[in-house]
Amino acid sequence: MATFLHEIVALPELGLTLLVPTAGPPRVGATVADDGSAPRAIEWAHGSDLDDPTPFLSPGHLLLTTGRQFDGYDAADYRRYVGRLVEAGVVGLGFGTEVVRAGTPPELVAACTTAGLPLVEIPYRTPFIAVARAIADREAAAARERVEWALAAQDALTRAVGRGGLSAAVAAAAEALTAEIWVFDADAGVLEHAGRAAREADAGRSAAEVAAEVLGRGRRARIREPFGEGTLLVQTLGASGRHPGAVAVARGEQLDAPAESVVSTLAALAELALEHADDLRTGHRSILQQLFELLREGRFDAVRRAAEVLGIELPSEPLTVVAVPLTSLTPAFRDRLERRSSPARARFAVARGAHLIVLVDAETATTERRMLDETRVPAGASAPGGWDELDGLVAQSLRALDRAAPGRSVGFDELTGDGLLGLLGAGSAPGTATARELARARLAPLRRTAEGREQLHAADVWLRHNGHWDPAARELGLHRHSLRLRIETLGATLGLALDTFPARAELWALLAASGSSSATAPPRIRPATSRREPT
Repeated sequence: MATFLHEIVALPELGLTLLVPTAGPPRVGATVADDGSAPRAIEWAHGSDLDDPTPFLSPGHLLLTTGRQFDGYDAADYRRYVGRLVEAGVVGLGFGTEVVRAGTPPELVAACTTAGLPLVEIPYRTPFIAVARAIADREAAAARERVEWALAAQDALTRAVGRGGLSAAVAAAAEALTAEIWVFDADAGVLEHAGRAAREADAGRSAAEVAAEVLGRGRRARIREPFGEGTLLVQTLGASGRHPGAVAVARGEQLDAPAESVVSTLAALAELALEHADDLRTGHRSILQQLFELLREGRFDAVRRAAEVLGIELPSEPLTVVAVPLTSLTPAFRDRLERRSSPARARFAVARGAHLIVLVDAETATTERRMLDETRVPAGASAPGGWDELDGLVAQSLRALDRAAPGRSVGFDELTGDGLLGLLGAGSAPGTATARELARARLAPLRRTAEGREQLHAADVWLRHNGHWDPAARELGLHRHSLRLRIETLGATLGLALDTFPARAELWALLAASGSSSATAPPRIRPATSRREPT
């Protein structure tokens, strides 16, 4: 806590008289640059009767003198003397009376008034050491108060983390420091956030950007940089080369030593929490494999409740499955993929065989694939689907991965773009399982709705009647115009011009491969029997 001249003058035991006043208590946020009349804090009191004591002074000093050097001074000499003090950054001048002369020289009062330098008269009964001690006592009391505040704040943080985890500790630290605080994971993703610091929209880099840069260096670091009108402090957590995250604190004023001790306490708590979370995540790998098998059995609600206990939120439908070969992942990158599974990110990552299987919602799949492409990791992504299609979606992702070039991802929809016949024409004949997955993925949106299922059934009957409208309509109990409308709608949905033979062949192949056709094999033609002429 700073000590100002008007506070020292107000101490009755010193008996000081203010001859040239200060500007009064400092305004909040005021600086000398903003307002030349704003008072500055007293750093220390120094006594000297030298004609030029400035070589022994520092900015913020209060100079105390008995005036021995003023013998023979005229008004100009006083002005030059005061000018030297102002230039040296002296915050005030104390004149001790009755030692060399009675009272304070009027010329000195005039010079201080002109220069705006506060002047205090010190009575003979008050030794200079008493003034210095008063300043020191106030500084010591302020330091003790700050230490006690820091101890109380640290105690509040440890109590909060026991009561409500890391989130409660971050909130307690933000309140104690009057600051905005973030806790980031190793990928600079926000894990916890509390408080709010005043900051303009164009006030430089965000806390996340600074944290990403610092974490990317791979070394322990604590850096500061301007943040709006205040300062941003970012401190990494953990040892060099293995940082589980970072803590960032944005504040409108500089952090003093007690405040930094509170930040250090928060960093220690955050480091323990994140390292514990990493240990748990590694230990939960076998549990996640068991939960994945339960998902395959259709026990979604039970798995969702268990995942919540582990701090994981399952993605919502429609979901996408992304498969990544474990051999292409470094331990650090695998940790990164698994760490992204959290309540804030609806993801589920599990090792299955030689692959890491990642379940995400369809909207997140694009971001996930972009991140894998940027890091040159091969991956296969399924088409969107429901939880009841999980096995098929996993198979799709593995089929897509088989066709992924090194260092890039491939979506299963990229394989279905040209249809089954397109794959045959390209010389990539699909196996039975691949054909079934391609067909089911292509028809999945239609099979999810009653109208789509009716269209597929109508198409099956229509194709069995070789595309003849009247017999197909009679079997379906529809008017042939109604049947034609359903087939045209189906063709528009699938992007097939069903008035052409290749499109009808593609539709028949899709229905047969997906199991939607009632006649998956073409009818056989009986060979003609030769009739022998009677002899």
